[in-house]
Parts: sequence; C-alpha cells; structure tokens
Amino acid sequence: MIAFINNRINWIFLLLLIIAVLSAMKTADKKRVVIGYVTGYSGLINAEQIDAKQLTHINYAFVNVKNNQAHLDNEERDVENFKRLNALKAKNPS
Repeated sequence: MIAFINNRINWIFLLLLIIAVLSAMKTADKKRVVIGYVTGYSGLINAEQIDAKQLTHINYAFVNVKNNQAHLDNEERDVENFKRLNALKAKNPS
C-alpha cells in the first residue's frame, strides 16, 4: 500500500514538473511590444524625434467617423504624416 502511494506521488510530481516546464517555455516565446502613440492634429510629425528601433508598433490618432466611414481630418497633413511614419517603419520593419 505504501509503495502504491509513493508511486502515485512520484507520477503526480512528474506531471506537475512537466506542466511547469511547458508553461515556462510558452512564456519565453512571447515578444515584447512597445507602442508609440502619435497624434496628427498638432501638425506634421518630426520623425527625427522618434526612435524607430525602440518601437514595435505606432498608433496614429485620429480619424473622424462619418456615415460609418473613416475620414481624415486634414488629408494633406495626414497623408504626409503617413509617409513619414512609413519611412520610420523602413528603419525597423518588425
């Protein structure tokens, strides 16, 4: 009876160890995400002030919603800002 209990405890311990190792491996696979928040309403973006190597994503704000469609507030400025942000992406395409 004691041998049966010891054997069962060993199996439970082994199972818990395998679960712990597998969960640690899955956690190690996650990549760090750093998001830059950029607004266009204050004018053109100075891309030289943004270190693209430090960012994984950039959120650009804002658009207006009219009749369930997105519309740029200032199309000329926003299009130029998109060009500048795409140039940053070329420096760090991740």
